[in-house]
Amino acid sequence: MGYSILPDLQPEMGPLGGIHTALSHMQGRLAAFTTCDSPFVTAELMGYLISRLGTAQAAVPIFRERAFPLIAVYTKSCLQAVMEHLYNKKLSVRQMAESIDTRWVEIDEGSSFFSEQLFMNINFPADLDAAQNHLGHTPQQ
Repeated sequence: MGYSILPDLQPEMGPLGGIHTALSHMQGRLAAFTTCDSPFVTAELMGYLISRLGTAQAAVPIFRERAFPLIAVYTKSCLQAVMEHLYNKKLSVRQMAESIDTRWVEIDEGSSFFSEQLFMNINFPADLDAAQNHLGHTPQQ
């Protein structure tokens, strides 16, 4: 697919370890992150977050009063804070995002890129069934 798969530089550190690995290897100024169990995150959402970033170190969406720090844009300038959190075994991505200059971006249901499934998280068979229904697929029995 033309993408590198990188093992975490510090294994067993959860999502923050993955963010650390990506920020350490990236060439550019910023990177968009999402979780593997949120399949309906769109390029339009990420573009919107980038457009709202300004001079902040990160842009994290908020939807219905819930922050989504694992679906966010982080700049290379976050690397030091990420490393400090890993060193101190503070593995919460939200806590790391709260410790830096983060732009918390409200996502409005009226946004052109909005869909009810945008932040859908698939953790259970029923979640997968709902995602398949959204795509027009028949769930497996």
